[in-house]
Amino acid sequence: MKKWAILVAVMLLAINFSFSNGAGEAEAGGKEVVLVYDGDAFFSLISTSLAFHEGKVPMLLFKDDLAVQQKFIDDYGADGLIVVGRHVDAALPCREFLGDAVAVSLKIAEFFGKSSSVVVMPCSMDEYNLSLIATPIACYTDAPILLYDDNDDEIISAIDKLGAENVIGIGSVAIGNVHLKSEEEIYDYISDIRDVGYLAVTNPDDALKPEVTESQEMSFERHMKNIQITILSQKINLVGSDEATFSISVPDGISRIRAIVDVP
Repeated sequence: MKKWAILVAVMLLAINFSFSNGAGEAEAGGKEVVLVYDGDAFFSLISTSLAFHEGKVPMLLFKDDLAVQQKFIDDYGADGLIVVGRHVDAALPCREFLGDAVAVSLKIAEFFGKSSSVVVMPCSMDEYNLSLIATPIACYTDAPILLYDDNDDEIISAIDKLGAENVIGIGSVAIGNVHLKSEEEIYDYISDIRDVGYLAVTNPDDALKPEVTESQEMSFERHMKNIQITILSQKINLVGSDEATFSISVPDGISRIRAIVDVP
């Protein structure tokens, strides 16, 4: 079984496209950039297939404004922006897809118009790793991504409007004629796509859940004496402290730990 690397970046190409800036339509000269709000991890997934659909255009994350991204936009010579997830003030013409991730996925699917394929992913962080590694399927097949959140009617309606005959359900999603429920099934499906001409690599920790190699329970006790007074909502320690510090040892070769603290 071939394991293809996970696609998270887009190649820098450009196409012609019409943008709306809210006051009317403006014709872009062919170099646009997709800007994705980082407030929801699923915005990045559904935007990746959009960036591919628009000609593998650059895709950048933003938080509050474009202070960091503006230099790239200027150097790249972009003449239009596609903004996903949150409004930004920009001098360039913009087409915006706003709302929560589920609503935005439906809007992007509508923008696609018609598509023979569509990928339906669970909008759940419990299965985010599956959705992440399945994102290349949408890119390679030029398909929009729909997010499933117990919204069967909306999903089915969107599929009907797309005219999609190849509906790929990821993880626990029951909708579709193809169901990929595990990492292995997703990798196998990608490996059967014959016209993949390149691969991109990302941090595997984003997609693969860490394996628990050892669990250990430790108990710590310490007598604490603390007297406090509160003045204008500020707590002041008169005697002792309300905090205690304990140390644990981590064996060599362990790169991460998860600590669960239970204070009776």
